[in-house]
Amino acid sequence: MLRTINLSRDFGGTPVLTNINLAIDAGHKYGLIGRNGCGKTTLVKILAGLDDDFRGTLKIEHGIKVALVDQKAPEFYPEESCTDFLLRDLRALEAQLEEAALRMVEPGAGKQALEEYGKIRELYDNAGGDLAENMARKLLARIGLEAQADNPAETLSGGEKNLLALARALLSRPDLLILDEPGNHLDMAGLAWLEDFLKTYPCTMLIVSHDRRLLDQTVDSIIEMDAG
Repeated sequence: MLRTINLSRDFGGTPVLTNINLAIDAGHKYGLIGRNGCGKTTLVKILAGLDDDFRGTLKIEHGIKVALVDQKAPEFYPEESCTDFLLRDLRALEAQLEEAALRMVEPGAGKQALEEYGKIRELYDNAGGDLAENMARKLLARIGLEAQADNPAETLSGGEKNLLALARALLSRPDLLILDEPGNHLDMAGLAWLEDFLKTYPCTMLIVSHDRRLLDQTVDSIIEMDAG
């Protein structure tokens, strides 16, 4: 699914990652462990396509969708509801779709306008299209936030914000889900729920965590990083 070959990354001339050779196979759940500062977050940002300033090779199988849930709480728009946060990208596509539809009916609109509409429509449908809101609300129910669906996301607790970020990643239907410290800010009940969810969710995962119990309960392989 994903492979790195001699992947290296420096910050200001200081090596952070040195010749990383890593393979992620479909159907497995991996734990990524190591001391703070050894390069775990730097590595997962590269794997998720959020950092391309590296040396070496990153190979991702064609068509594979990678989603990263960062350890930092997501940022929300003022008064943005939990549902609207999950559907933020889809709402942007809806606006583009409306604009493209208007261009199609303008006098002299030709084949290009139709093709542009078709491309945006395909992106919209692949993102869930008209069924996306129903899917979003079902996900909120699954993570225990059904009652908060229409409330401002900013009012959630730290742990709930982490779960909301997880739900947004899942809504994109990734082939590889990368979680960076997913247990942050969760109480014991929240951690128990997260363990069960990650253990049973049918998706290839890479989980960065210092929580030994969480990893014991959820992953089948451990990758250890030491000094990059």
